[in-house]
Amino acid sequence: MSTAPRPQSGVECAADSDTITNTLSSLGGPAIADVSGRAYGNFLPGWVAQFGPQYKADADDHTVGFVRFQNGASLQIEMSFGQHIDKEVVLNEFFGTQGGAIREAGQPLKLFGEAGGSYTTTTPRLPAASGSTQANFVSSILEGTPPLVTPEQGIALMRVIDGLYASSAALKTG
Repeated sequence: MSTAPRPQSGVECAADSDTITNTLSSLGGPAIADVSGRAYGNFLPGWVAQFGPQYKADADDHTVGFVRFQNGASLQIEMSFGQHIDKEVVLNEFFGTQGGAIREAGQPLKLFGEAGGSYTTTTPRLPAASGSTQANFVSSILEGTPPLVTPEQGIALMRVIDGLYASSAALKTG
């Protein structure tokens, strides 16, 4: 794990870490080869400063990154909570040689491919999610049910987050 200085929140906040964990799980949990990225803290410090010099903010508000896996797959990450945009979009996109998929928060999964020489879009009917990640964690401890996020997935998530911050720190000091 990295010893690079880490902000107090940012990419590690629950929504972002859940998105990364879900994406890694969707990819089948491939072994990570390397991670590179850049974390920016441009919006939050200025916003917090308006409340007085006693308030400080060191969280990143925009992080971008690239994860390369040992099986040849790759993952591009972009997360922000301080951008000047119309609306927040939580989106996972998967692209492969035989098809692709898009999963936008609050929207059904869409699968893209080709059949009979034509492009296809399929929206599968999937069962509704059963509770929160936190409720599942408590249930896994109290009832011994399998957790949604395994310890191995948690370690993989931290390898990605640590890699993003270490890469960003190296760019700032290098």
